[in-house]
Amino acid sequence: MHEIGLIQNAISAALKSAAQHGAQRIERITMRVGVESGIDPEVIDYVFPIATKGTIAEGSQLEIQRIPARCRCPHCATEFAPADGSQDEAEALLHVCPSCGHLRATLLAGHEFSLAAVEIT
Repeated sequence: MHEIGLIQNAISAALKSAAQHGAQRIERITMRVGVESGIDPEVIDYVFPIATKGTIAEGSQLEIQRIPARCRCPHCATEFAPADGSQDEAEALLHVCPSCGHLRATLLAGHEFSLAAVEIT
């Protein structure tokens, strides 16, 4: 459950930003989580209230923006959304280029985990 440390770091960054702006309260924290980041949004949802307890973010809303995967083939430069596991699991894991069939395309998006926004009052 590496999500615990990650969300603690994100909340710390949100609290620091809020303090720099003289905030009384954090109303909402928005996180960007890539579908291929290895981070489970359900764990983030579970840990968030625990990690914000006793801070100006306690009781705030958590919004998780899921970022879809996007790849580029190193062979033919085609950009594409990789197949999901429902089609062919091997292709989904290897990111097979739909144009030329090259294996192991470069992941351009979908691995993110970041603090996107902090709404304060």
